[in-house]
Amino acid sequence: MSSGNSGCLYLIIRFLRKLFGLRPPLPPYQAARFLSPAELAFYHILRDAVGDMLTICVKVRIADVIAAPRSESYRLQFSRISSKHFDFVLCTPQAMVPVAFVELDDSSHLTPAAQKSDAFKDATARQAGIPLFRFPVRKSLTAGEVHQALAPVLFPPKTTRSRRR
Repeated sequence: MSSGNSGCLYLIIRFLRKLFGLRPPLPPYQAARFLSPAELAFYHILRDAVGDMLTICVKVRIADVIAAPRSESYRLQFSRISSKHFDFVLCTPQAMVPVAFVELDDSSHLTPAAQKSDAFKDATARQAGIPLFRFPVRKSLTAGEVHQALAPVLFPPKTTRSRRR
């Protein structure tokens, strides 16, 4: 068969597939590792640090915990937060209200693109009024150090109501 005929045959097969909605089967999905080894190790440290005081949610899309303002720029602002995630979100156990975001920074955070993304996450969290804590990847990090760093959200200052006389 000449190369001209094989090109014709390809076009006929492609036309018939399109006409009858036939597509070659897609390869099956495969389970993927949800957390990197560093993230998993940090998750256990974080769990020991917060105990049952807060619930830890992993790899949460920013758009699920921070709302884009309803304005003319909504689509643009939503698209910026819908494709990014926080490594960990700490929530109140009863109401699942986010009280802190946690990012684990490894060597990949030294690239200009990652630094730009980190700055965006920092600004977004700040605008939402929710603190973002960053921890570097290191083997010597302890639950005590993480607990101490997270003290402002673990033990928020009690507000007292002023009494009117």
